[in-house]
Amino acid sequence: QERFDVVALQEVMNEMVQSLIYQICFHSYNSRPSFILYLFFACSATVIISHIENIPFIDALFETISAIATVGLTVGITSSLSTISCLILCFLMFFGRVGSITMLLAFSSTKNKKISSLPLEKVQVG
Repeated sequence: QERFDVVALQEVMNEMVQSLIYQICFHSYNSRPSFILYLFFACSATVIISHIENIPFIDALFETISAIATVGLTVGITSSLSTISCLILCFLMFFGRVGSITMLLAFSSTKNKKISSLPLEKVQVG
């Protein structure tokens, strides 16, 4: 297996984090909740994948940040991950592509909205 050297890995991680911060700050209406949500999902997925797979934390962090930022880079461990870890990464990719505000609105709306209503006045026909 090929491994990145530490300097190249740090440069790529910095670029991905900058891309993620740019995406959150300039493509959201209110960036603070979005940033917290992205950070929460990235950190929790990193800890879960690192714990389940017994891989180094930095490799799991690289994979999760790459997935949520939809960058497409990998350390090379994706093919050896279990189904649960792959599903977590798939969710992060979907969440990163669709966006946090869209996901929050999709799952938070519980009201039944009326699409149409009856007219308030008598309409003369003919």
